[in-house]
Amino acid sequence: MNKLEAGNQIGPYRIVRLLGEGGMGAVYEAKQEPIGRRVALKTLLATHIHDDEVTGRFFNEAKILSALEHPSIVQVSDYGYTADGTAYLVMEFLRGESLGKRLESVPNQKGLPTPFVLQIARQLADALSAAHEKGIVHRDLKPDNVMLVGDSAVPGGERVKVLDFGIAKLTGPEHHGAVKTSTQAVLGTPLYMSPEQCEGAGQVDAKTDVYSLGCVLFEALSGRPPFTADGIGRIIGMHQFQAPPLLQHTSPEVPQQVAQLVDRMLVKDRTLRPSMFAVAQELGDLLQTAGDGAAGIREQPQKDSTKDTEPELTRVLSPSVSSATSAPFSGQAAGARVERTWKVLLLLTGLLLLGGGLVFFGLRARDADFAQTNPTPSKSLPSSTESQAHTFQNKAETGLGNPHSTPKSTGHDAKSGEADLPVSSTQPGTERKTKRATNSGDAQPNENPPTKSHRRRKHAKKNFFED
Repeated sequence: MNKLEAGNQIGPYRIVRLLGEGGMGAVYEAKQEPIGRRVALKTLLATHIHDDEVTGRFFNEAKILSALEHPSIVQVSDYGYTADGTAYLVMEFLRGESLGKRLESVPNQKGLPTPFVLQIARQLADALSAAHEKGIVHRDLKPDNVMLVGDSAVPGGERVKVLDFGIAKLTGPEHHGAVKTSTQAVLGTPLYMSPEQCEGAGQVDAKTDVYSLGCVLFEALSGRPPFTADGIGRIIGMHQFQAPPLLQHTSPEVPQQVAQLVDRMLVKDRTLRPSMFAVAQELGDLLQTAGDGAAGIREQPQKDSTKDTEPELTRVLSPSVSSATSAPFSGQAAGARVERTWKVLLLLTGLLLLGGGLVFFGLRARDADFAQTNPTPSKSLPSSTESQAHTFQNKAETGLGNPHSTPKSTGHDAKSGEADLPVSSTQPGTERKTKRATNSGDAQPNENPPTKSHRRRKHAKKNFFED
């Protein structure tokens, strides 16, 4: 059958329009009558109708898709032959765009936001891991075979759909007798083929899909495949013999943990690559670290905006992170936004410490200036020597300290022969100390000698007691 036109009928399916065409077949939008359900109808080109290997591989895709009941793998609902012998199969109609188209929409050939890439990579790894468990190796993973479909049930609102299992390899025992690929046949897309697949498609295993997914992630994060050259032969040789560039050297903004995972997926020795299951687990851990498993928010990749203004493209982040393009993902304990937050906190802390230090030293300098301009007088108590000197000086002035001097008495009574003690200017308590010293009989160096009136009173008292 030649190219189908709108209105052509294949069984219950009416052709609406051509969606795409490749080397082996074409894909049309069709409606299933009488229910009117939209489907994607894939036909094998007339040039391959009589090629048993190509025809067998075409129907293998239908069997594979029927066996893989996974939400991220396109589903097939029918297959068969037309009246003229053209093979066809009917798949679900996907409303969205391919990852290849998404990458073309990014300006300046830059990569997509890291959290968005991690989200689609997690879904891809999970779908391919399910296929590997069934013994199915895709062998042609590339951005054009990855569809992004709107789905509110997944974080970020977009679900991945893996397409084109047409050259998939069946390795499980249940697929014994299926179409075999020659060990010398080179199948796949050179930009994303593993080194062992470049040598021959017949000897590959599930690790070839790990390498191809690494190439897809490298391009999605950096904007370019790991190897580019003018000719297919040179690209194949680079996959086989040349070490791929490190992702962080190409895109330094990509977090280290993410870049290291992609680098491990691109190792030449397939025995050193992680399994697809391990890749899916690590991607899940990175996503949980970035967004704690929360729902995403929408974004137009070519615009550096944090608002959900365009519904076509989606990125995946937690509600606590406002922008994926302005803040690259950080997989350590934290992302770049967390790192930037810590930097701001450290800067504020440093400013506070600096300000506190300036205030402290400013106050000290002000106190020092005040002390120099307003000295405080010394308030020291007089020493005992000074006190004694002061006492002797007062006594000398009053005549008590000299037995030959005449006391300056103001209250002398001639009749009674008594005279008042002179008033001393010594400190309070001096008189009490003198009396205590007299009663105890101790001689005090500072004690005044008794006057004549004192001796007269003492002698009168003695005579009284003797009488």
